[in-house]
Amino acid sequence: MNEKIAERLYFHNPWWQSGKISPKLALSFKRKLFTELWDKLSLDRILVLKGPRRTGKTTIIYQIIQQLLSQGVNPFNILYLSFDDIDLRIRLPEILKVWERESKQILEQEPLLYIFLDEVQFLDFWEIDAKLFYDKKYPIKFFASGSSATLIRKTTESLAGRTFEKVLLPLDFEEYLYLEGKSVGLTKKNLKQLKRRNINFLPFKNKLFLLWEKYLERGGFPHLVELEPEEQPQALKEDILDKVVYRDLVQLYGIKEPATLERMLRYLAGASSGILNLSNLSSNLKISWESTQNYLTYLKQAYLVFTLPKYSRSSKEMARSLEKGFVIDTGIMNLFSKPEKSALWETAVARHLWQVWSRNTYFWRDRYEVDVVFEKKGELVPVEIKSGVSISKNSLRGLVSFCKKYQIPEGFVLYSGEKKTETVQGIKLKFIPCWEYLLCHPF
Repeated sequence: MNEKIAERLYFHNPWWQSGKISPKLALSFKRKLFTELWDKLSLDRILVLKGPRRTGKTTIIYQIIQQLLSQGVNPFNILYLSFDDIDLRIRLPEILKVWERESKQILEQEPLLYIFLDEVQFLDFWEIDAKLFYDKKYPIKFFASGSSATLIRKTTESLAGRTFEKVLLPLDFEEYLYLEGKSVGLTKKNLKQLKRRNINFLPFKNKLFLLWEKYLERGGFPHLVELEPEEQPQALKEDILDKVVYRDLVQLYGIKEPATLERMLRYLAGASSGILNLSNLSSNLKISWESTQNYLTYLKQAYLVFTLPKYSRSSKEMARSLEKGFVIDTGIMNLFSKPEKSALWETAVARHLWQVWSRNTYFWRDRYEVDVVFEKKGELVPVEIKSGVSISKNSLRGLVSFCKKYQIPEGFVLYSGEKKTETVQGIKLKFIPCWEYLLCHPF
């Protein structure tokens, strides 16, 4: 048994023998979250990185390992464990006994051992073992990653006060520009100058718009960027359906009818940015309301779907109101449906705002509607998302009504026209090109 474990450890930790990590594993492009996680590595906490499959969680781990090796950390003091590998789904103390034998070190003694637990939702009792080592002050730094919010949250509840948690979603538009900008002649220098507003946006408008449309069509899963357009749908289908819906969720939750889960995901992809009525969805899928609610929860916990509640100052009204439903990436929308341009725009921007403001993100509906409302430092910020160049005043009635009702002096319109400010019924409305907002975050 120990020999088998040792064999798998050497397979997953090639730097034990080579002293380095392959650039095919530690890719040169770094997500924005990399710097924050690297800086937090010295924090006296167990780091937990969550998010959907194929967003780059494992790549970030490899990049951190590369950084540790470059700083002279002993290769044997970097232990990477992937629990996609069934042979490693055993208790951590057993694995660490093998590590002690192979590294010729004693666990209780310095130097620090970095342990990376990848797809940790597949390992039973990992949190119990990690807590034991953490509380007994072993010289171990744990970094856990996983694709199931439910199981990670359940396990990290017993680690209360001991974790630092972040979520990694598909590329936002700014990251996409840095990865794909070279395809239209946009340099990193250009992008940095645009982000800081050191140069005029107008000369770059056509290039930014071209990449924005490409981003909406293909989505933000990093590994798809390098593929040819005709290869991307099949690759995304394999990642989302084959690996998540038909494998991960079946294993994690014991789902007996994954085909129904697939039908729900297809339905939600076609209705992304619309009001989510569970009774109608239940009827459409021909399953019970309870099963519909459970299946929706599974998709949310796999980070394939998110919802926005209706904003109200009454918690009772918020609780009984229908939510808006979104898929996590526009690539999924295009894979399963032929979405309207407006739905693609709203899904991409709403995902960005939800990612930034999390629980403080809503929509609003009374007689009219506001696409997204978020709360920033106690202040409400209403945002209308339009795909057109010219916007009629009638289509902004929701924004104006919301501002008047809640006594907010200004609202924002993200669209494809020029930057400008207009006053409508005493309310200042700021019109901002969508790609400029997503790159510069002016509010």
